[in-house]
Amino acid sequence: MTERKRRSLIALFSLIGLTALLYKSGLLEHFSLAAIKEKSIALKELVASHYWESVFIYVVVYMLAIALALPIVMPIALLGGFLFYTIPATIYSSAGVLGGMLVSLVLMRSVFHTYVERWVGGKLDRFKNAIAKYGANYFLMLYLLSIVPSFVLTALAVVADIPLKTFIWITVVGNIPLLFICSLAGRQLATIHSVHDILSPSVLLSFALLALLAMAPIFMRRFKERLDL
Repeated sequence: MTERKRRSLIALFSLIGLTALLYKSGLLEHFSLAAIKEKSIALKELVASHYWESVFIYVVVYMLAIALALPIVMPIALLGGFLFYTIPATIYSSAGVLGGMLVSLVLMRSVFHTYVERWVGGKLDRFKNAIAKYGANYFLMLYLLSIVPSFVLTALAVVADIPLKTFIWITVVGNIPLLFICSLAGRQLATIHSVHDILSPSVLLSFALLALLAMAPIFMRRFKERLDL
């Protein structure tokens, strides 16, 4: 076994172990929507007395949630809106998302690259080929539609060899609409009983329109290709 493969296996099992430990410990239950609503007032008082420390912890928790693909991202985004108000919460959530995605990207590129290629290889050829052909616009469309999990998007970015600068701006731009809506909805945290309450038909329509806007260059290119034929 090569040294790189050994390090890859150690890192892989460490991440699996950490994720399993978080689930087993019951810690994630403290980040459910019900638990967050119950503790929201106490957390609000904590933010008032230790603002920047609270921001730092919030961003780090968001990073871990993204990097480990934990099912607590939406409740945390709603909490951010309640604690920090809409615009600051959107900024802090964006920083957490970007940080988590960059951690995933570094791990997949430097440690798990071989495994990522094998995993993506035969299963997501359609997406991989589309990204290779249409580039950033197709990747941005996937973000805006919110139909592909973040770790899958990161794996696609690795296999399609998306440049780091492109990955960063797409991650930020692609997540801002949803994060803004969650932060805005978080101002009325007490009235939200499920994360589905914020995904109204008008909100979903807005995402669809944004995705269509991102797809416009793709449609134009395909139209030009047909004209050339």
